[in-house]
Amino acid sequence: MIVNGDISTVGSVKVIKRNASHKEDSENGETKPMKKEIIILGNSHVRGCARELGKEFEVSGTKMLGSGLANITALAHEEILNLTSDDAVAIWGGSNDVNRNETSLGLRHLKNFINHRSNTNILAIAAPHRRDLQETSCINNEVQVFNRKLHKIFKARENVKI
Repeated sequence: MIVNGDISTVGSVKVIKRNASHKEDSENGETKPMKKEIIILGNSHVRGCARELGKEFEVSGTKMLGSGLANITALAHEEILNLTSDDAVAIWGGSNDVNRNETSLGLRHLKNFINHRSNTNILAIAAPHRRDLQETSCINNEVQVFNRKLHKIFKARENVKI
């Protein structure tokens, strides 16, 4: 019997300790370490990222083509409910917000999402520089503004990495 993490034996019943870092193998009753979970959410830039992380993680990825941070963070609310401090969620968005001249709106959605999530590690990926445009284009200038604000807002958060 397990109550609040304390283990006790009752008669001849074998008791297996259960915690977040182990799961029971149903065939032989042994426990083995669970893989850390990583969830990758974002726009078209996340394509193929989940398969690149290797076999030591339980990885899932969801791409939302053409989506801004409002939609990505709304999806993330449901996806990460069961994550722990050993797990992580990567959010890669912002380029579509920059293209629509909605940088502040995208950052506000990301900030609201992160402020309500202290149960897991969050990797917020900066918006990519547009190589198909001139260095001095208004969109590339806005990408720099977005990334600068992103770093400024989240640099003090322990569970957030940019």
